[in-house]
Amino acid sequence: MDTLTWMLRRGLRRLWRYRYVAVTALVAFAVGAAAWYATLPAPDSIGGAGKLSAVVCPSPARCLAIGQDGNGHGVLAAWDRGRWGPVTPVAGTYALFGITCPSSRTCLAAGQTGAPQGAIAKIGGSPAGSAKPIAGSEVLSGVACPTDRMCLAVGYDIYGHAVYTTWNGATWHPPLKVRGVARLAALACPSSRTCFALAQQRSDTAAIAEWHNGSWKLAARFRNVVQLSGIACPSSLDCVAVGQGLPAQGLVLRWNGSYWNGPDLLAGSDLLEDVTCPATNLCIAVGTSYSQVGLAEQWDGSRWHMLPSVQNASILYGVACPQPGTCLAVGINSGGDGVGIKVPHASHRLGTVATRSTPLGLHGNPPR
Repeated sequence: MDTLTWMLRRGLRRLWRYRYVAVTALVAFAVGAAAWYATLPAPDSIGGAGKLSAVVCPSPARCLAIGQDGNGHGVLAAWDRGRWGPVTPVAGTYALFGITCPSSRTCLAAGQTGAPQGAIAKIGGSPAGSAKPIAGSEVLSGVACPTDRMCLAVGYDIYGHAVYTTWNGATWHPPLKVRGVARLAALACPSSRTCFALAQQRSDTAAIAEWHNGSWKLAARFRNVVQLSGIACPSSLDCVAVGQGLPAQGLVLRWNGSYWNGPDLLAGSDLLEDVTCPATNLCIAVGTSYSQVGLAEQWDGSRWHMLPSVQNASILYGVACPQPGTCLAVGINSGGDGVGIKVPHASHRLGTVATRSTPLGLHGNPPR
């Protein structure tokens, strides 16, 4: 008997011997995967909300989503103990883009009046608050509170210059310019002394501005990036930013406490709009696919995994996690209605997202 024939027969005998183990494992995986797909709920259509841009969860049982209706009003919708309440206009606003909660009872939303002018709406006590116009700004798109007595909001003025304003616990100060960047967007603060804001410089160049002890500097610049949209900081030494690269593909950047790494491009995604990180080894990013279907991606501490697509949502703009095991994403469907959906954490690895690091950015060193 020649060697090749002997090896073939030996392999077949081993395969037959372990046939029951193989079949059992395959059936278990298929049943588990099917069960996980079956538990993924359909998105709730939230009537009266033309677009839901962001969501925050001040408590495990309550989340607040903000956005814009079809009549030129900023709106608020509350998710309370598993159900969405009615959409409520926020007086004095045209649209709302970012939201944060310095306490479980008080939240602040950044947006725009109809003037147009940047605005901050204080939400607390009643279903919806009223907005304070911030003269000298056209849009305020992100807000964060590094401490309970200090908040920071970012955006841009009528000339497209990046601006920021601060709150000292009682008053919002007049906005000041941030040099070297334009149109500041999302904002997150890994510590009481440091915050990062996402910015656009040109149509193919994005940047990250760093606020540290009251002053701003340009932390990093990334070429061949269409936009940076969302950012989260699970610890004082860890931040994650998401957006879209060139060619059109969702991308991820990561800060390690010293410098920004990436971008990594995630196959299957066209654009990532937002990210939340309940822990350093768990992040959920949301956006849209090439076929304009809402999607979610999960980071497990070592790699990204694509979660099942959301067929009844065109794009997901915001995500937050009110409790372990469950996140809530908001966005818009093809009919132009706001939607909300629960995004359970994947219990079965249904597919690893292919990533590749690209030389799109200049990491760590100040941009030239």
